[in-house]
Amino acid sequence: MIYLLFGEMGVGKNYVGERMARQLDALFYDGDDAIPEWMWRKIRRFVPPTLGEIDRYVEENLIPTIYNKAMDNSIYDLVVAQALYRRRHRRMIVDFMKRHKRAITPV
Repeated sequence: MIYLLFGEMGVGKNYVGERMARQLDALFYDGDDAIPEWMWRKIRRFVPPTLGEIDRYVEENLIPTIYNKAMDNSIYDLVVAQALYRRRHRRMIVDFMKRHKRAITPV
């Protein structure tokens, strides 16, 4: 099972996610670890990424990382914390995992 914790920056996704993973005997993953360097450069300059850039990040970085972590650790559940503000980006992850037969629960 993959549990996705979505929320704004600073609301405690990692705090809750780490504790949830410990209670479930699951692995915890901070989705920010999948942010590519080109995106970090923009963030550090306080330049918000465009919707197209976020689409690219979700499709090319975040989804493959979550999927590979789930596949590599198939005996464990996976708890993922990620600050995606748009419903469409959250939906992209959920739809991909469902198409690939990975049980997923947005929390």
